[in-house]
Formats: sequence, C-alpha cells, structure tokens
Amino acid sequence: MKAIISRLVSANRIILTNASSLISSTLIASALGFAYWWLAARFFSQHAVGVASASVSAMQLFGSLGVMGLSTLLISELPQSAEEAPSLICTALCVAGAASFALGLGFSVVAPLVAPDLGDLATPSHSLQFAAGVSLTAMNTVLDQATIGLLRGHLQLWRNAFFAVAKLVILYAAAMFVSLRTGMGIYTSWTLASLLSFLFLLWFSRRIISTGDAFRPRWGLLRRLGRAALSHHALNITLQGPRLLLPLIVTAMLSAATNAHFYVALMIANFIYMVPISLTTVLHAVGMAQREALIQRLRSTFAMSLAAGLGANLVTLVAADWMLRIFGHSYAEEARACLQILALAVFPIIIRYHYVSLARIHGFVLSAALWLTIGGLLELGMAAAGAAMGGLSGLSWGWLLAMALQAAAMFPALYRLALGQIVRQLLRRDAMPAVPTSAE
Repeated sequence: MKAIISRLVSANRIILTNASSLISSTLIASALGFAYWWLAARFFSQHAVGVASASVSAMQLFGSLGVMGLSTLLISELPQSAEEAPSLICTALCVAGAASFALGLGFSVVAPLVAPDLGDLATPSHSLQFAAGVSLTAMNTVLDQATIGLLRGHLQLWRNAFFAVAKLVILYAAAMFVSLRTGMGIYTSWTLASLLSFLFLLWFSRRIISTGDAFRPRWGLLRRLGRAALSHHALNITLQGPRLLLPLIVTAMLSAATNAHFYVALMIANFIYMVPISLTTVLHAVGMAQREALIQRLRSTFAMSLAAGLGANLVTLVAADWMLRIFGHSYAEEARACLQILALAVFPIIIRYHYVSLARIHGFVLSAALWLTIGGLLELGMAAAGAAMGGLSGLSWGWLLAMALQAAAMFPALYRLALGQIVRQLLRRDAMPAVPTSAE
C-alpha cells in the first residue's frame, strides 16, 4: 500500500503540489472566513450581514465579468510563452482592472432596481468604493491564475492567507472603533484587505514575474490573443455566474436576513467545491504543457475529486448543524437543510469542471460555453422557481436539480474524450493473464 501511494504521489507531484496550494488557500480562507462572518454576525445586524454578503457576491460576479477570460488565458499561454510572461501578466492586469471598475460603477447605479436593500450602493462614495472592490477582485484573480500558469501556486497561497488575515483584522477594528455598523462597513474591510493582499503578492513575486522594464503592457498581445481570451471569458462567466447570482436572487426574492443564512451555507459548500475546481484548474495548466500525460492525470484528479466529495458529504450530513450553530442559533435552524442540499452539488461540479478542462485543452471552448449558457439559464430559472415555491430549501433543490441535468448532458462527451479510455485501460489490465512465478 505504501508503495502504491508513493507511486501515485510521484506520478502526480506537479498536480498535487499546485492543487494543494489552491486547496490550502481555500482552507485558510474558509477557516478565517468562518471567523470573519462569525464576527460580522456577532457585531452587525442580520440585515447588515445580508447586505454585505450580497454586495460581496455582486463584487465577485462583476470581478469575474471584468477579468474577460484573461486569467484562464494566462494558464494556457504562460507554460508556452515564458519569455512573454511579464508583459502578458501586466496587460491582463490593466485590462481586467479597468473593465471591472467600469462594470462596478454601472451596477452600483442600478443596484436599487435589482434589490431595494442594496440602495446604499447608489451613493457616490459607496459607488466608487464598490467599483474599487470589483476592480481589485479581478486583478487578484488574474495574478492568482498567473501563478498557477507559471506552476508557482504557492504564491497565490500566501496572498490568500494574507488576505484572509487582513480582512479579519480590519473588520475587528471596525467593530471595535466604528459606531455606525452597516453592510458597507463590512464591505470596506473586504476591499481594503484585497488591496493590501494584491500589493503583497506583487511585491513578493517581483523576481518571478520580473517587475522591471519587461513588466509593462503590450497592447498588441490583445489583438493576437483577444479572440481566445473572449472564448475563455464566455466559458468562465457561464460556469461561475449563476452560482454568484444566487445570493442576489435570495436577497431579491426572500430577504437580506435570509441571505445572511444562505450565504454562510454557500460559503461552506464552496469549500467542498474547491477540491475539484482546484484539481481541474491545475489539470488545465499541466495538460497544456504535457499533452501526452493528460489521460493519466485526469484519471487521478477525477478519483481524488470523487473521494473528497463523498467524504465532505458524510461530514456535512452529521455536522451541518454544529458548523452553522457557530454563527448563531438562527443560522442552524434556517440553513441546515440548505447546506446539506448544496453539498450534494459537488458531484455534478466534478463532471462539469473536468469537461471544461478538456474543452480548454482540446479547443472547443465556444461550444462548451454555449451549452453552459443554456445550463446557467436553467440554474437561475429553477433556483428562482424553487425559491418561489419552497423558500430557501426550494431554491437549493431547484439549483441542485439544474446542476444534475447539466452533468448528465456533459457526461457522454467526457466519457468519449477521457473516461472511456480510462475504463478500457483498467479492463485491459484486469484481463491480462497472471505472470507465472516459477517454471512448470
């Protein structure tokens, strides 16, 4: 057994090293994120927590929109264009930061029309603050993914750890020394920590990405790579957008207080999802650099994802009440069933993200984006219908069913491209005659 484990680790060292850095950063962010939202729940009203969590979800959504596929493009390009890495990264940071800031400003103006509880975003100071948070989210995403493309995942681990600690410290200071405790006060702590962590990673990685003369934008790269970036962008938005919109649906259709409960459940579920997401992100980077080993690598990431998903669901089944009760009695009462339902979504997510990694590696990104667009509309529609019929649990069941339908539609392609080859390899190996140990 020890020898088998040793061989598996040795064969998948690059994937395990970089994926573990992503998972570790999520673990740190989740652990300190629990402390962050626990602190917010203790010192701020449920309404303020609900407004803040909806604002953060909107920030992450529009940050993803503003990235415009550049973060994923870096994962594809950096392993093949090491000499252009500084210019590629700088260009992506400039474009993503500017586009996201504009999107943040636009949303802050129409926010009261989406949900009256988000009306504070329309004030000039809060509008600029929200846009800055969106811009920083996009730039941090680009820089994090660049480190994965360079197979230096430990750098984004340090940034995310710094960010998690910084936002907790800033929120605690605000709770202690600021008398007006609003949702935007919570959002401010998030934005300031995001800025500090960005500067931290930029400084720490200066030797690797060369922040000298080579680190400047080259707009010609956009003309050469723009189409590929937009293809990745379409795929990223259809992949992530519906899940980021769920807190806004809860706030608009139910209430900000209900969203406070939902957001905590989704935060815990997101940690479960990060195992397959991290593994397939690194699978994409390694697959671009080592095409010949793709099937073997996918076999490992798929098996590890399934094992982690099963384990996480067993834990959630028995410990959901305890995990939520940390935030308060009402969180356990209102969100326990929601969390247990959301945890089941890890299984369709495993199929979705492996399918998407193959789409990026084999070049059928636009086709995958089209199917995911249809699936995303299905997610939002079934989640909204579920919320209308059954409140928070209804929304969770509706979203899970939509995810399962998408996974069922993607599985045949995933089997044809990869899983079928893995199954045939296993069958051939099992059918091989045993080697005699001695002569007859």
